[in-house]
Amino acid sequence: MEAIFSDRYSTEMGRPRIVELDDAVTAAMACFREHGYEATSIRRLEHATGLKATSLYNAFGSKAGLFETVLVRYEASVVDRRIVDHLRPDVGLAGIREFFVSTYMREPHPEHGCLLTNSAVEFSSLSPAARVHVQQGLQRIRRAFAAQLRTAQHDGEIAATVDVDNAADTLLVLYQGVLALLRTGLTVDVNLDALVDTALNQLRPQ
Repeated sequence: MEAIFSDRYSTEMGRPRIVELDDAVTAAMACFREHGYEATSIRRLEHATGLKATSLYNAFGSKAGLFETVLVRYEASVVDRRIVDHLRPDVGLAGIREFFVSTYMREPHPEHGCLLTNSAVEFSSLSPAARVHVQQGLQRIRRAFAAQLRTAQHDGEIAATVDVDNAADTLLVLYQGVLALLRTGLTVDVNLDALVDTALNQLRPQ
């Protein structure tokens, strides 16, 4: 199949045009998400982005530099988008449930899992900057859970005795577990809806 992106160069700078680099980051994001950091070779990135290795190195410095750029894009285009779409104050616990369910019911290629989760598994192989981005991304999700839980508690949807910070940590751990299962394909043997509902029902007033 013909490559989606061409390797055309700007006549002024001798480098790929900005629009091509933007598309390359998006393509690289999908590639890293599917294969992981270590297994994503420069050759594989060439095939995914349609850019030569020299172009990628000129633009991003290294595979690690490209990956750091990808993580920033992923946090903004996937993590932040999902938080805005699902974790709205007006929907309470239903928003948290949808945040979970949408990962395996509506996201494209759920078997690829989450780039943050996959990268956390390879944490020791990442650059220091990439590690910080992974940590920040997970903290964003954890803070969003906590904010949603505080609103739900204020509205009486969850018990006043619930420790919101502890509950947010628990949900983050469960969320990462679900994403890890998606990566392995073992979700066919697990009732994910029941797991999520059990976790949320434990927060409700008895």
